[in-house]
Amino acid sequence: MLISVENFTPACNLLRFWCEKPWKNSLFVAKVKNRQDGFPEPCRWQNRRRRGGLLNHLGSYECKLCLTLHNNEGSYLAHTQGKKHQANLARRAAKEAKEAPSSMQPEKPRIEPKKFVKIGRPGYRVTKQREPDNHQQSLLFQIDYPEIQDGIIPRHRFMSAYEQKIEPPDRKWQYLLFAAEPYETIAFKVPSREVEKTEGKFWTHWNKDTKQFFLQFSFKLEPKIIPPPPPNMRMPHPGRPMFNPVPPMGVVPVPPHM
Repeated sequence: MLISVENFTPACNLLRFWCEKPWKNSLFVAKVKNRQDGFPEPCRWQNRRRRGGLLNHLGSYECKLCLTLHNNEGSYLAHTQGKKHQANLARRAAKEAKEAPSSMQPEKPRIEPKKFVKIGRPGYRVTKQREPDNHQQSLLFQIDYPEIQDGIIPRHRFMSAYEQKIEPPDRKWQYLLFAAEPYETIAFKVPSREVEKTEGKFWTHWNKDTKQFFLQFSFKLEPKIIPPPPPNMRMPHPGRPMFNPVPPMGVVPVPPHM
């Protein structure tokens, strides 16, 4: 019994349709998922050679996310469903999610620094002090700001010798700075010793009536270095002379008187 081929045409077309449908579905899913990969949209279905990816000048499909080349479209589609490509997608999505909130935040208003016309250096007075009981040394600074701006409180800070650029750095010295607008910032060179900041040893005061700023600090007491006692002199053992004695002289007969 002979059967015409024409009778199988609808069945062949149906089989071809069901075979190509999963492939087209995967291609459509790849198109949607991988649009964020930096690829242009896939070309029309009629152009089978360019479907699903970026075709370079060599005729290969290139994945810019993973930096891989694929000879055909099936290899590229298999790569997009693989672990490496999915891991790179997740890594990039996490990075974009991390950077997105910072970019969406409104810009902080810029605070422009206040501009003042400097009117010179303030007057000052430095007093050296010493405690009568323990001889602890301290310094008292009095800075005069008669033309200080309203609402401005003088500021101060200690600066190491390596922060300033005016003198060659010397670790034996440090600097105490005072600043208040519109006066110039002044600095005092003090010994680089540890400052005691306990209550009563370090204090500041701003007198609004006289426009005077006071600061007093004390240097920490350095522990006294007591020299070690001299080594004990070992006494000689009794019965033993400290040095070699002169051997006893023999009895010399006395010559008779002439």
